[in-house]
Amino acid sequence: MLRIAATATTALAWALLSAPIPPGSSPHVPSQPHPAAYGITTIVGIENRSSGSIDVVSQENPGSGVRVQIGQTVPARINIPWCTSQGDFEGGHYIRMDGPPGGFYYLWQSNENWQDRVRFADKPWWKPGATPVPGVSEVNGERILVINADRTITLRRP
Repeated sequence: MLRIAATATTALAWALLSAPIPPGSSPHVPSQPHPAAYGITTIVGIENRSSGSIDVVSQENPGSGVRVQIGQTVPARINIPWCTSQGDFEGGHYIRMDGPPGGFYYLWQSNENWQDRVRFADKPWWKPGATPVPGVSEVNGERILVINADRTITLRRP
C-alpha cells in the first residue's frame, strides 16, 4: 500500500511540474532572484557637467575609483553592485560618489516590486524602495553616468 501511495504522489508531482503554463499567465518569479540570476550593469564612462570634481568609487573594489574633473568625460569600468539589504550595504555593495562640494550619492542595483533597477540614495545606508536613477536605470549592459550641473545624476546608454 505504501508503494502505491508513493508512486501516486510521484506521478502527481511530475504532472504538476511538467504541466504547460496557460497562455496569458506567467510562472512565479521571486522578487529577489538567486544571485546567479542578477544582471550585470557596468559604468563605462562618466560625464561631469557639474561645478566641481567628482570621485566615483565602488566600495566592492576601491581600486576601481575614478576622479572626473569639471567638464570632463572619462572612460571607466565599474560594475554596479547588487545590494538587497542593510547588511549588503554594510558589506560595501555600493558605489559612492563624492562631489560636487557637499554632495554624496550611493548607487546599487536591486530588484524591488518586480523592477530590476539601478537605484540611488543621498544618505549612507540602504533604503528599501530607493529611487531608480533617472534615464536608463534597467539592469544589464553598459551605461554612461552623467553628473548634471544641478547635481542630479542620470544614466544613459553609450
